[in-house]
Amino acid sequence: MELNDPTLYDAWAGVLSWLYDDNRFGEAWTTGRVRLFTQMAKALMGKANWTISKIYDKKYTPPGTAAVWMRKDGGKELIHHIHNGIAHGKSRTTKQSDGLWIFLRDFDEKENPIAQIRIPMEYITRLHRIYGQIERGEI
Repeated sequence: MELNDPTLYDAWAGVLSWLYDDNRFGEAWTTGRVRLFTQMAKALMGKANWTISKIYDKKYTPPGTAAVWMRKDGGKELIHHIHNGIAHGKSRTTKQSDGLWIFLRDFDEKENPIAQIRIPMEYITRLHRIYGQIERGEI
């Protein structure tokens, strides 16, 4: 998909609306639903070359490891970091041979880096699709 592909705009309009919704994991999202989303997100992310690094107490987690998956709500945390990276302008896209990729960084309130993520942009739309299927009870 090219940056100027109109289908990208259509897909991203819904995705961005979802990412910026502060209530995306509201009351209807039980612990079981969040856990299911985390499991499905983990399965999706395991299918490609991607990195998510989490930085705790200035200790860097090497790329390819995913501290986020140690938590039952890791999928929710992943979406939170994606939202922050885009909303705070800490993201960039690059065109690779296999499509568009996005690199995002998230920082705490003291501007210390707490997460960095590098994934195909298509995966964010897939995460949105998974979220919708769970929310509608299709999964």
